[in-house]
Amino acid sequence: MEHVTDETTAKAWVQEVTADAVVLQAACAEGTLPIRRWPRMSTMPATSGGPEVPVLLVHGGAGSWTHWIRNIRPLSQVRDVIVPDLPGLGEAATLPKGYTPKDAATPLIDAIGTFALASNGLHIVGFSWGATVASLVAAELGEVSDAIRSLCLVGPGALGDIPLGEGMKPILGRDPEMTASEIRALNRENLHRLMFAEPSSVDELAVYLQSINTARARFNSPRFAKTEIVKDSLARIRSPVTVVYGDRDAPAMRHLDLRRNIVRNACPQAVFEIMPGGHWLQYESSEQFNPWLATWLANNDRQ
Repeated sequence: MEHVTDETTAKAWVQEVTADAVVLQAACAEGTLPIRRWPRMSTMPATSGGPEVPVLLVHGGAGSWTHWIRNIRPLSQVRDVIVPDLPGLGEAATLPKGYTPKDAATPLIDAIGTFALASNGLHIVGFSWGATVASLVAAELGEVSDAIRSLCLVGPGALGDIPLGEGMKPILGRDPEMTASEIRALNRENLHRLMFAEPSSVDELAVYLQSINTARARFNSPRFAKTEIVKDSLARIRSPVTVVYGDRDAPAMRHLDLRRNIVRNACPQAVFEIMPGGHWLQYESSEQFNPWLATWLANNDRQ
């Protein structure tokens, strides 16, 4: 992605990646929930004795499938990669007022059944708000089948009323009178405050994605961040679980030990890991994250 130097090349890169996907349209509220599926690229026989299990990647708040843009192609070398837009985000339909996290998870659960996405098993990976949805999906499906091979949560919230990391700067609000350049500068600053450990990691692609994703966001996920939804869901899950945070994850880094204890008390089989990077770990630290996740998935393809 070194060729991404401005908004034009960023847009072209997004179009190039999505061109390889098949788009399924699932029912959602009064509209649809787009689910992109990248088929496995490799034609070589699987090394583990059977086809690698597909992986479902669930994006974060004020985001879209593009939260995984640095991970889709590496993962699709050996397995199908399935990435939805969540309700009220990206291109997905808006939920009616008074929605709950379960309302956000239900269209995805239904789509997994409708399109038989877990017919050969399914790994689920959720990021931030997507970790809340992913935990609900894994808990619900895990109680009716053994199709869920593993669950990976990246920078999850909803583990209880845990204070935000001390020193985290507040997110800047958008003024209706702002120019396009001022909005880009604001998005760049907010990415550094919330999503990235290093200012140098906030590249042109990240700024472009932040701009288009936040402009389309119609779902208020932060109001669920201090609930216990993830903790309660983890207690229901029997599949292998791993939870990973960046060591400089702005909302979490001052209370990682507390989070580790909550996760392990709720889900004794869970593996808790810390990796160098910020909140948007799979983007900022993709060179380390991609092989780490590939190994986790491969180790849990067979049960």
